[in-house]
Amino acid sequence: MKIICSIIIIICTALLAGCTGSGVNYSKKEFYTTAAGFDTGIYYIEWVNDTDTSGDYKEHAETTFDRFAVYNKLFDSFKNWLN
Repeated sequence: MKIICSIIIIICTALLAGCTGSGVNYSKKEFYTTAAGFDTGIYYIEWVNDTDTSGDYKEHAETTFDRFAVYNKLFDSFKNWLN
């Protein structure tokens, strides 16, 4: 019984040790649009590393908004997009 308890304590300690902070700071990037269709607003949130200066999050947001615009054209029952 002591061996099982010891193993459980070791496993729990190992799992909790992985929960410590890595020292990397993240910031929240937010974008909002109503131009993607579906008569609704899209609120896009992405957490990025503070040291990331590439600006990929802007590209990701635009890709998401463009994809919603495509789906709007596919499923919009009020306008005939084929003509």
